[in-house]
Amino acid sequence: MDLILDLKTGKAPGPDLVPAEAIVAQPRWWAEILAKVFDAINSTGLIPRSWKEAVIVPVHKKGPPADPENYRNISLLSIIGKIYAKFLLSKLSHWANDSNLIGHEQAGFRNNYSTSDHMIIMYHLARKYSAPRRGRLCVAFIDLKAAFDSIPRNCLWKKLERWGIDRRLLWLITQLHHGSSARVRLTPAGNLSNEVPINRGVHQGCILAPLLFNLFISDMKLFLNESQAKIHAPRLADFRCPLLLYADDAAILSYSRVGLCRALKIFAAYCKLNHLTINHGKSKVLVFTRSRKTYSWKLDGVQLEQVFKFKYLGVFFSLQPKLEATDTVFTKQRENNTLCSTPIFCG
Repeated sequence: MDLILDLKTGKAPGPDLVPAEAIVAQPRWWAEILAKVFDAINSTGLIPRSWKEAVIVPVHKKGPPADPENYRNISLLSIIGKIYAKFLLSKLSHWANDSNLIGHEQAGFRNNYSTSDHMIIMYHLARKYSAPRRGRLCVAFIDLKAAFDSIPRNCLWKKLERWGIDRRLLWLITQLHHGSSARVRLTPAGNLSNEVPINRGVHQGCILAPLLFNLFISDMKLFLNESQAKIHAPRLADFRCPLLLYADDAAILSYSRVGLCRALKIFAAYCKLNHLTINHGKSKVLVFTRSRKTYSWKLDGVQLEQVFKFKYLGVFFSLQPKLEATDTVFTKQRENNTLCSTPIFCG
């Protein structure tokens, strides 16, 4: 009953064309039926095919309409399938929290975490390590290309199994993903493309997807933590902080050039092992220091651009060495959404 009452109305239905309003209008009637259906699924693992299908609605963002990368895709899924996925999510969340698998460095899709947390941490570390005369904080902002759509499912299932997830829960989650497919809405009239099987990535639009993705990359920190001293990870009190994650946006931190180069090699090895593709063109390096000197940076053999200004989680971080070091301004300007601080941030 609670799962039904939590449904949000006003959402477009999935391939089965059952709207949320029809379910919310008669919650008790639906609760009795769905309880029997869910019990049968839990026993047999047989998921209705329509729950695995998605209708993709492309929404144009910018640029030439003929380029598919200029669209943001919205996945329409079965509302009833979403209710069952929410049931599985409650089980998965309890297990993930009890196992303490997702660390503080990952702030995306988590309760009581926000972009502000990472922005303040970035500001604090940049100011702390750039304050000495020759101090610096080197940060590599890494963009992962289509990370949600590209992770290999078998690798994800093996990770969850290795970490001790309940076997029946894992079985039901895999069955919900097995045989998934999508059709693209081609016209406003609702004409659909041919069915395309989806064998990689988390189920886009599914309520399980964010947590599954967070779990998949939760071991990224282990690769860097094993070499904390070697990569010169900055400190937050007694805690080493070599990595900040928000969904698939990664920021790798080091207080030295050599340390960041080493960290980039470790990160590249992790991505290769986990079949993650790095978008080198959108990945940048920003060095918080009083000098505007540029250096050569490489990630997986590809040159990375060093910039003096970068938009991280919606806020610009930049370098302004001419300001007095004694000034201690920390404001968020509404006009250009820029964090300003001396000696490292400017508007």
